[in-house]
Amino acid sequence: MGPLDTVYEGRFKSKGNIHSYEELIKNDFVKEYTPGVLFWTPKGAQLLYGVFKMFETEVLIPSGYKRAIFPKTISRETWHKSRHLDNMSSELFFLGVVNKEKHQELFSLTKKEGKTPKEEVYNKFIELTNSGYCHSVCTPIYDLFSNKKITKPIMWYDFSGVSLRNESAPKKLLRLREFHMVDAAMIGKPKDVVDVRKKLLKLYTEVFDKLELEYKFTMKKTRETPEKFEDYKAVPNLIDFEAYVPYDENWLEVGGSFLHGRLFADRFNINDVHTSCSAQGIDRWVEAIVSQNGFDFPEILAKYIE
Repeated sequence: MGPLDTVYEGRFKSKGNIHSYEELIKNDFVKEYTPGVLFWTPKGAQLLYGVFKMFETEVLIPSGYKRAIFPKTISRETWHKSRHLDNMSSELFFLGVVNKEKHQELFSLTKKEGKTPKEEVYNKFIELTNSGYCHSVCTPIYDLFSNKKITKPIMWYDFSGVSLRNESAPKKLLRLREFHMVDAAMIGKPKDVVDVRKKLLKLYTEVFDKLELEYKFTMKKTRETPEKFEDYKAVPNLIDFEAYVPYDENWLEVGGSFLHGRLFADRFNINDVHTSCSAQGIDRWVEAIVSQNGFDFPEILAKYIE
């Protein structure tokens, strides 16, 4: 198996070639707020949450996951354990505060100038805290159960806020700095983790087919994850879900399903378990759906758009 092999392709081909971002703006679904950050209007929010409700109702709940609210402010210690701080530091947003002793000085400066000070002026007043903003939704759950003994599977999902990544070149809905993800995390016995992932893939495939989209699964095995458990040979560790974007003439990663093995269990010292997560980028799914089919939504999605 190569580094990125296509192992499954949906049965539909794209029927349209719609510049989805322009159409979403023209039809009052989104407005650009700043580069990489969108304002979703009430009309757009109905669509965005409709896509989430579709995945929640058709896939996550039937698979046994329960809804939770994960922290969005992540400590640097958690990022250090997860290796985000080591491997992805340029993508992370850190939280800064104005030094209390300098607050009045900044206030006076702002009042005197009558406008927002330049960035280099602000930098003199801001100190980094020990936290940053959510990069990957599922990370805090491993810290929550650090040094704990798990006696039954933990299967929780979250769609309560946004994730932030410092994208150097934001691009429409294809690459955002602020985006919406539904992330389902599991901690459990190796066989249970693999069995649930198989069920997830089956249900996701059924939903993708009912959306009548051109999509594919690509798979690769990570170097870090131990593969002693025999089912990993049949179910590779990393599965990306990709949908075709006709106007861009390219495939877009819209989600994925990941078997971690002992990777995070070792990093967070959780005994006798494996972990997994499955994530869907809801903004990117809107991109894929509209670019291929416009606003003529299939029944599987239309019934969830209020």
